[in-house]
Amino acid sequence: MNYEVNPGDPRTEYGNTDINLKDFKSFDPVKDLPDSFIVGIIASRRSGKSFLINNILQKFQKSKRKFTHIFLISKTDAGFEGIPESYRFNDISALDYIINNQQKIKEFNEQQKKKENMYKSRVAVVIDDFAAGNGLKNTAIEDLAVRGRHYGESAQFGLESNGLNVFVLSQSLTKISRTTRLNLDSFFLNNISSLKERDMILDESFYINTSRQAKRDGRNTFEKLVTSKDFRFIVINNYIQNKRKLSDYIMYYDANYIKPFKLFGDRIDWIGNKHFPTK
Repeated sequence: MNYEVNPGDPRTEYGNTDINLKDFKSFDPVKDLPDSFIVGIIASRRSGKSFLINNILQKFQKSKRKFTHIFLISKTDAGFEGIPESYRFNDISALDYIINNQQKIKEFNEQQKKKENMYKSRVAVVIDDFAAGNGLKNTAIEDLAVRGRHYGESAQFGLESNGLNVFVLSQSLTKISRTTRLNLDSFFLNNISSLKERDMILDESFYINTSRQAKRDGRNTFEKLVTSKDFRFIVINNYIQNKRKLSDYIMYYDANYIKPFKLFGDRIDWIGNKHFPTK
């Protein structure tokens, strides 16, 4: 509850909190995400995680920032019809193969004098926690979170947009290591049922400072945003440096339905595919 302002009453450190949802912007993944990003998505089962990421991938592939290849690492192999079979894996060990291959391409491109001799390799990887088990805390993912831009290229020594872009999906916040969480470029979440995990998210991302007022603002912002629309996701943009108020780096995202299409690949990649039969 809110208390009337009374300088003699310590409860008024909380003050009155007015959260205006119009202050918060809608997130545009194509425009807002940096190159060589790593993104985390925390949500319970059947709450729209896969639909969300598939929608973001579709928007990238309809833009000038499209990915050359998209890999899915998932135990269930469900959803993401636009990714061909040969780019779908069920074990987290595939991530090492993808990273090593990207490193080789980077080293090759850096040795070339002409851009036309370089390989275009702007890769996206989708990893879910069913495939990883406790592997979401493995060193490869932490390395991508801390040093992910190391696998990207610059206009001076390669192709500027080349690099690895990673989506990590999980039902539980604690399955992703704290090192990874704090180094995510962006963090998507919706209504978290675990009070402990909700408090962790608030403590790590929603408090501008340590005052009681700031904590109350953070809690109220979370509650209002997450309940403002069904299947709405809050987006926490950690890559934004200048954070004076919550709306500087916290946004929301509403995924919309886009008819499935082939996200990438040539005719050979799609031979025998049940979703897009070859004519």
